[in-house]
Amino acid sequence: QSHCARLAFEKALEHGYKRVGYVSDVRFERNTHGHFREGYLNAQEELVPRGRHLKPLAVGADARRHEGELLAWLQSEKPDAVVTT
Repeated sequence: QSHCARLAFEKALEHGYKRVGYVSDVRFERNTHGHFREGYLNAQEELVPRGRHLKPLAVGADARRHEGELLAWLQSEKPDAVVTT
């Protein structure tokens, strides 16, 4: 899982995206012990200058109930690509 997230992050950069965000489901994070997010965070730490790091977002399973949270995250982090579960 960690490797898959890292690979997705690297491919996004290869395609020219500069601001690669991460969105996941709280339940998925719990079930995978955060390994997918770990791959994203490790790739970001190694490949992106620290001042350009984006904060990951984990929302509940019912995305419609968390639409406002997602929109706020999109406005604050301004990703041009998103790695998601």
